[in-house]
Amino acid sequence: MPGIVLKIRRFMRDSLSFGGLRLHVLRLREVEERQVSGDPLDAALGILEEESKAPGPGYVVVEVQSGRGKSIMGEVLGESRGSLLFPKPSRLRRVGIVRVDALSSRVESGIVRLKESDIEWFNVEGEDVYVFDSPLEAPENIAYVIVDAEDGRRYVRVQRFSTQKLYGQPQPPQAELTGSNEAASSEGSSPS
Repeated sequence: MPGIVLKIRRFMRDSLSFGGLRLHVLRLREVEERQVSGDPLDAALGILEEESKAPGPGYVVVEVQSGRGKSIMGEVLGESRGSLLFPKPSRLRRVGIVRVDALSSRVESGIVRLKESDIEWFNVEGEDVYVFDSPLEAPENIAYVIVDAEDGRRYVRVQRFSTQKLYGQPQPPQAELTGSNEAASSEGSSPS
């Protein structure tokens, strides 16, 4: 049986700040390829077990590419943090912030309707910044955070944001982006 190449990507935890928001991210620290023989999934699980003994918080991803397809396995090193944004680390492109004052005129029947102009976008410098799980640290004036990554967008409502306080409506708002081809929904995102 010919050898199979496993691609191992190691990440370390870091944080970035955008317009008062602090977002926890993963930085790609190292990429390694290993040739293995035998069952590639057993080899990948062995690598993850090996990596779990390494000191410090981070994340490890092992990709197995064979004639039968591609498998991706990951392992959190240390504690998992915050809400899961993507099923695997995804390269971060930019971060959007929607401030509370931009929402006051955008609520219809409990649904927040955003325009692209309501979002302050911040580009991310570097190719080594990824998102996976992320707690948010945001001032009171931030209502939503949009995480725009290689594998899609996630819309996260900042948890302390009170719809009832701002709009007098008991149900939480759902975000909907208008004025562009992309629709935002609360599906696939969760408050952090």
